Amino acid sequence: MEGENDCVGTCVNTYGSYTCECDGTSPYADHNCRAINECKNPELNSCTQQCIKMETSYRCDCYLGNALINFNTCIACGMGYYRDTDSVECVACPPNSVTEGDGSTSLADCTCEEGNVGNISAGEICTLL
Repeated sequence: MEGENDCVGTCVNTYGSYTCECDGTSPYADHNCRAINECKNPELNSCTQQCIKMETSYRCDCYLGNALINFNTCIACGMGYYRDTDSVECVACPPNSVTEGDGSTSLADCTCEEGNVGNISAGEICTLL
């Protein structure tokens, strides 16, 4: 019957149907204006690794050893860089040190380059022998 709908928000007529608009909520909301969790449905988010639910939306994050680019894409930190729990971007190893490969997850993964000596984990700088 015309005029009946189950919208809690504003009902907007469309050809042969209707949609509900809700103020201040996620663009994905049900007819009761409850935000739908985009993170539970991969078709509603574009995150490549982790989806974090926010109040009215979501944000993407990456596993340790990876950095977020372009809002939703994660790439491994390159050789000589790491990403740990204290950082949101890849961090360069101290001077004269490098990681063994991509995707390192802590400062402890940085070791002195060949011909250098030092204990990075103890706060020492790598210096020439």
